[in-house]
Amino acid sequence: MLILPSQCRAARALIEMDQAELTRWAAVPLRVIAGFENGSLTPSANNLVAIRAALEAASVIFIDENGEGPGVRLRKKPPAMRFRCARIGLLAATATTGGAWLKRTVPVALAAGRQ
Repeated sequence: MLILPSQCRAARALIEMDQAELTRWAAVPLRVIAGFENGSLTPSANNLVAIRAALEAASVIFIDENGEGPGVRLRKKPPAMRFRCARIGLLAATATTGGAWLKRTVPVALAAGRQ
């Protein structure tokens, strides 16, 4: 399932992530994210997958149309502290403390077969 502009906006709001930060996490140009969210641009499937993957890595769950409409919610327990973003060759860590989201992106060397 791809995502809707309203789901992207709602997901960012849930985790207090601005468009610039999503640009860094998803390795998608800011103009693409802004255009997608305001309805003036339809991103490529690859860009939509990257946007969704970045938001899911930050603990967002996308809810399919189920009679009540599509939506988003937060994962009960954040996923593992690390995820590999092969698209941009970065390792990112996400943690929660006292309701505040802390995000840090650290460059790493990606060895073949290692995560």
